[in-house]
Amino acid sequence: MRLVTFVALLCGLAHVKGGISELDIFNDVQPLRIGAFNIQIFGETTFMKSEVRHELIKILSRYEIVLIQEIRDSSGLYLPLLVEEINKAKRQDEPFSLVVSERLGRSTSKEQYAYLFRKKYVHLSETYTYEDPLDKFERPPYCVKFHTDMYGMHEFGIIGLHAKPDDVFNELNELDRVYEVVSSLFGTPNILIAGDLNADCSYINRQELEELSIRRNPAYTWLITDNEDTTVGSSSCAYDRFIVQGTDWLDNIVGVKIFYFEVEYQLPEELAVDVSDHYPIEIEIRGKCYRDDQSVSLTTITMKDERVIPSTDLSYIRYIYQKTDERIPTWQAQVYKIDTRMNYVIAAKANVDVTQVVEEFFQFYEAFDRKLLSLESIAKLRKVLNGFQCFQDPNIYCVDTPNLSVVNLTVACSLVDPLTCKMDVSRYLS
Repeated sequence: MRLVTFVALLCGLAHVKGGISELDIFNDVQPLRIGAFNIQIFGETTFMKSEVRHELIKILSRYEIVLIQEIRDSSGLYLPLLVEEINKAKRQDEPFSLVVSERLGRSTSKEQYAYLFRKKYVHLSETYTYEDPLDKFERPPYCVKFHTDMYGMHEFGIIGLHAKPDDVFNELNELDRVYEVVSSLFGTPNILIAGDLNADCSYINRQELEELSIRRNPAYTWLITDNEDTTVGSSSCAYDRFIVQGTDWLDNIVGVKIFYFEVEYQLPEELAVDVSDHYPIEIEIRGKCYRDDQSVSLTTITMKDERVIPSTDLSYIRYIYQKTDERIPTWQAQVYKIDTRMNYVIAAKANVDVTQVVEEFFQFYEAFDRKLLSLESIAKLRKVLNGFQCFQDPNIYCVDTPNLSVVNLTVACSLVDPLTCKMDVSRYLS
């Protein structure tokens, strides 16, 4: 039987006594999730559908901040009622607050924007409806500024827009100007442009998209790409977008996704379409991380070969240190003694590309005439590495993992009975 062990060594962490809750002082602040969701024609009819309302409560509860678009409720009653139900059903200790724009639109069919936000995480500093001096927008962007002490960006703004389908190019071409006005007014360059921009398919073609000033300007990054699908049903269009400028957002964003709620909640297609014709889009920004600059995290995978090497093959173990340059010239070997007696030998190779680990161990196996290690144990290690993707390309929240996936290899073999060997693959996570 072969033994696979995973060891995480945290060096420099002070020893504490008491309950496990004492670990909480080292907790990282979890990411702030921001959503943007066009709830198709939200009003009395949508709210009164209990199944739809149930799904909206689940979806919206995911967020710390969420922009809602296409609110068509002249009474102004039903969004506050929805928020009230959300706060009763989910996360009662961190309820949503609500801020809503005036009713906007040139025609009698007017809409509102709304932001739901949790005061436990962010403080609403300002709201602003873009004044639109050139009358470019059917529904001028509704903007908010938040302040927080819990996240990497202490202040940031959001420009929310539901673009008019028949005038997408002209509205989106004005967003560069809107960004300049809002960033100046809010006193921060950390502005997120979010919403249903109708930026795809029949509303704007790819050539027109590339001609937009906000597209030509390399300072902007479109976080939802042109090939994504943010629409429910048979269409495949990237209508909903996030756009940011500069590096602060990029340095703090830890995730961007489209939330496919009908897959997550296993909804029938008829119900999913009733909820909305759009999926929510969402980003997560990094919270404050507990930092201990003295800590070094080392992760090791150990594969022990339980096969006992015959005593007649002891000479091959000795070759590890006696004939290192001849048999394994790129490795280093060291003998270790216990009570003056040579007890075991370790061969080590540093800075190996993680994709070459199996090949390196196989070459070691060949170098000693297949007397040390075994095909079975090397194959088992390959299986573990293939299934343990985070070891190859770790993505650990609040841990600055090295960009290069290099690892250190060792083969340790005993020089006393029972004669056995094991393989270690180690990498530093910080």
